Amino acid sequence: MSDNVPSWVRSMRRQDREIVDQARIWDILRQADVCRIAFCDEGWPYIVPMNFGCLDGRLYFHCATGGTKLDLLKSNANVCFEAEAYVEITPGSEACGWSTRYQSVIGFGHISIVEKPEEKRLGIQALLSQYARYTDRAMDIPTHVPENTLILRLDIERIAGKESTKA
Repeated sequence: MSDNVPSWVRSMRRQDREIVDQARIWDILRQADVCRIAFCDEGWPYIVPMNFGCLDGRLYFHCATGGTKLDLLKSNANVCFEAEAYVEITPGSEACGWSTRYQSVIGFGHISIVEKPEEKRLGIQALLSQYARYTDRAMDIPTHVPENTLILRLDIERIAGKESTKA
């Protein structure tokens, strides 16, 4: 991962909550159900919640073959992403005494359409593996799926984790 991102993304204000262990960051991503991708749209963010999978330091997504996110991708492949896991709301005795336990990941990178059939198959397998914990059935990829599915790959430039474990 490079430092080819704006300087304002390089430091975390609450360093006591920062997760620096890359293995823990990837564990959070593997436990997350949704990854939100923020695209650039003429100076405005456009954020989309997506199903995803993790593989070899990259994130893979599937999507329709047309739509706003693909239009935005054509003009600017720079994205920001966010995912969280282990979220627990802890009610307080007072209105402003509530708390949230969480682990989250935020990152920046470049997103592209996967063209090679073998990488598409790997991306689909990463998606299936992401959600395998919810089923006890085998999830084999039907042969027609890779050729009829649009797969996006997010190459990560910068990634950081943050957690709050106090109630």
